[in-house]
Amino acid sequence: MKKLFLLSLLVLTAALSCAALAEAADTAPAPITGNIEEGSYVLRIPLAPGEDGQWLAEDVFPGEETVRLAYAQAEDGAFVVRYDPVKDGTVTVHVRHYDAHVCNEVHTFDLLVSGGKIAEVTGGSYTASPDEETMDPYLSGKWLEKDTQFTEMTLTKNPEGGWDAEIVSPLTHGAYLLRATLYYDCDLDAFCYRDGVLYNLPADYEEGKDLGEPAASDAFGSFLLIPDETGLPVLSWAAEHNPEARDILFQPADLPDGAEGID
Repeated sequence: MKKLFLLSLLVLTAALSCAALAEAADTAPAPITGNIEEGSYVLRIPLAPGEDGQWLAEDVFPGEETVRLAYAQAEDGAFVVRYDPVKDGTVTVHVRHYDAHVCNEVHTFDLLVSGGKIAEVTGGSYTASPDEETMDPYLSGKWLEKDTQFTEMTLTKNPEGGWDAEIVSPLTHGAYLLRATLYYDCDLDAFCYRDGVLYNLPADYEEGKDLGEPAASDAFGSFLLIPDETGLPVLSWAAEHNPEARDILFQPADLPDGAEGID
């Protein structure tokens, strides 16, 4: 029986979802209130100081307009959202909170439209990002490219939030170094970055040598935390997000004693 290292890591980064009636959203940290007013559904989310602009209400996709987003604006210390009925049916709407350009809270509300009015809130859910300090022991440290160990990644907890990443590929041709700060996005279930600085490295590069001008200063991308075919934890860097144009899997260089993943 393999150990539970992977299970612990994946559970910590899994979405912390709990089904709940939208009008009983007191399971969420923010005391959100939702009421049906004159056939519309109105949400009020109290705002902390400096929180303006961090909440986003999602409109309904064209062709699925059971309701429409009629209003979403900060007023009187709250983010106020109103959904108006369009046609009878059911729909799920989303309200998200963003911090450091990633989503760290998602509320969903299941609305029933009947007789031309929003008649009932039939359910909903709440998802939040896990605490970074809890995740950090499983993430900080060195990660090596699976099988080849060509590409290396070092993750270090940033005291202001997220993890500073340094990724180095020492290949003779196309060597590079990427520095970025990763943040966990609970909606995408991925570690994302938007501030990547990419350097092309000469074949004779040595650590500490002047890197020169960066090839890019606004690189973006994400890493998915998944098990590989053996059950070991890997961070998967998608081909479209990295200079090598191929999926790269990183494994921890050092697992805790006896940790081998799970069956």
